[in-house]
Amino acid sequence: ERGVSFSLLRFGTMMFSRDPVVLKFIKKISVHNDEVAARKVVQEAFFMLKTKYGVADPVECLREGLKACSPAVLTKRRVVAGRALNIPVPCDENQGRKKGLIFLREGFRERRESTAAERLCKELLALQKMEGNSINMRDNLHRMAESNRAFVHFLSRAKSRR
Repeated sequence: ERGVSFSLLRFGTMMFSRDPVVLKFIKKISVHNDEVAARKVVQEAFFMLKTKYGVADPVECLREGLKACSPAVLTKRRVVAGRALNIPVPCDENQGRKKGLIFLREGFRERRESTAAERLCKELLALQKMEGNSINMRDNLHRMAESNRAFVHFLSRAKSRR
């Protein structure tokens, strides 16, 4: 057991010292600003991906999964004639990545495995197959934007009034 934890520590410090995407994800999943616990969860999930499931590079797996669950459009809420409308707006890469991090966090929290590291590991594996809770959230957002496509002209009119 001592060898496993030592290799886990070595593996973790090697991965987390450099990658900004992993650090942002750790900050996003930390509860009550407890980044040590969040780092441990991500570290264990990466270790499980590497040893149990044979993923060569867990950080690249996270990056690809984040790219897969990042939306292309967002919806902004506008009140027009007393009605609240969700108006679809295209988002840039940073906004999409931020929303993708949120989808990934909420997606792995909804899973039913026993530990948080196992839930994260399974969600990342599901993202590689383009399935999972975070992909469903992204698809729901795209579906809502598609159904409210007729209201796009309200956004341009609201901007021109300012």
